[in-house]
Amino acid sequence: MAVTDTTGQGWARRLTGYCWRYRGAVLLALGSSLAGMAVMALVPLIPKLIIDDVIGAHQRPLAPWATLLIVAAVVVYGPVSFTHL
Repeated sequence: MAVTDTTGQGWARRLTGYCWRYRGAVLLALGSSLAGMAVMALVPLIPKLIIDDVIGAHQRPLAPWATLLIVAAVVVYGPVSFTHL
């Protein structure tokens, strides 16, 4: 048995119309998601740099990179820990 759409619009268009009533919350969630994905994509580069340049070649100091790694972890995982309280 097929369900027909009587309005001629697809489900995504209808859902967008309902969500757009809460424009600020939707844009905040979208922006937060994109920022979180960007930080998550950069996190593996920091240990690589630490291993290659700090430990291997002794070209850079460890403290700034370790601090950056901790800050990235707090940015990514900090909000998650507060939502589960």
